[in-house]
Amino acid sequence: MMPRSRRRPATAFGLLLLCLLPLAAWSQRQPGVERPLIEQVVTGSADDGIYYARTRHHGVLRSLDGGGSWHSRNTGLPARQVYPFERRDRYQPITALSSAQGTPQLLVAATASNLFVSDDAGGSWQRVPVSSPVGRNSYLTAVARSAHEPAQLLVGTSFDGLYWTGDLGATWHDLSVRIPFLAKGAGFVEELSAVAFHPGAAGRPGGLAVAAGFGGMVYEAVDGWTWQGRQPPEGGVAQLRYRSKPGSGTELEWQLIAATGREQWAAVDGGGWEATRGLPSSGDRSALTGRATSERLAVAADRSGIYVSASSAAERLPELIALANRHSLAAIVVDLKDDFGRITYDTQLATPEAVGAVSPQIRLASLLDQAHAAGLYVVARLVVFKDEPLYKWEGSRLAIWDGERDGPWRQLHRIAGEGEEPRFEQREFWVDPFSPEVWRYNVDIAAELAERGIDEVQFDYIRFPSDGPNQR
Repeated sequence: MMPRSRRRPATAFGLLLLCLLPLAAWSQRQPGVERPLIEQVVTGSADDGIYYARTRHHGVLRSLDGGGSWHSRNTGLPARQVYPFERRDRYQPITALSSAQGTPQLLVAATASNLFVSDDAGGSWQRVPVSSPVGRNSYLTAVARSAHEPAQLLVGTSFDGLYWTGDLGATWHDLSVRIPFLAKGAGFVEELSAVAFHPGAAGRPGGLAVAAGFGGMVYEAVDGWTWQGRQPPEGGVAQLRYRSKPGSGTELEWQLIAATGREQWAAVDGGGWEATRGLPSSGDRSALTGRATSERLAVAADRSGIYVSASSAAERLPELIALANRHSLAAIVVDLKDDFGRITYDTQLATPEAVGAVSPQIRLASLLDQAHAAGLYVVARLVVFKDEPLYKWEGSRLAIWDGERDGPWRQLHRIAGEGEEPRFEQREFWVDPFSPEVWRYNVDIAAELAERGIDEVQFDYIRFPSDGPNQR
């Protein structure tokens, strides 16, 4: 058995950045060289063959030959922090990347919660402070940088709004209040998949374009805050930029360009789009993932379905299968290890029984027989690090440890009313994400599910707690 870990919170919640090592150049013509999985290609200067790319774990890449070869541009970007920290050539996922219009050396990039700029084509990156009114937990999804005034940045988020700074992050302003059509109610704002400055709007934040991630519309404000919307090109917009309109004879007439995967589309009069020069290929995904993985991804792709709680699966499964078939849905996601750490199916594993986690509501073989007979793909939801039984097991030795109070980390909620003696209760229980014993516990459950016929395991809550005293 592992000894109780009294890991100080600086280790659990504020890990130091690792040393950065350069990534070898990648060329589609170079067999044997590891090829990063490119998420999105971004135009720097198409006429000069300059492109950038954001990747899942290889940071930012640059190509000077139209996508023939790619080179790492990561000095100053944060390393990926995954225990046991042996790999030093991986970086946090880049969630958004953009170059300034007509000035490809001016870049802005985002990870999920941090913002960076480069003035030398990615040769070095500097972190930009992100502060209120941007939310502390906002997920950054879109960025843009002004070529006329490089201190101006736009940041779009997932449901938390659109923000502008004119002084490289010293102060931020919420533009969402000026764009009422982004409001979705209950304080939420439409997710933004792309943003861009209009080149003719130097010195003010009023001329810009935005693409809504789920609503799908593309909106453009050329003069002040008068907005015009248009349906997006097919495929969803991943990047917005402007170019001088061909044949206009002047650089003062600009045309909006939307990128969807490798395709690029130019906005035309009447609200439509016309195809224009595409982006360079980022390589064959199957070559990056391997044949087996590629085939497995193909089986899982393009399926929509419904989420089913354990109790609903136990009590209403035929009704829910009929519902899925009636609406041409192809999958169901079932809680088989839920938010409380309960194992909700008839597991044959000894450790969950010892932990006291087994609460069998579902006969797994029956669920799979019925779902598969109806042509449904079955996904097991498995909550990982939020786990009350494992937290409490054997004196909480596998809990996240609070170094200040030398005890299991707790998030307490006051439940007594006004004027009463204060009373508190603990509502969430989190285990140590660094513990190999915790990993093995969950992997064993996933392996059993796979062996018994589950089509896919969805690992959820692979993170630290986001609420409570997580600075400790």
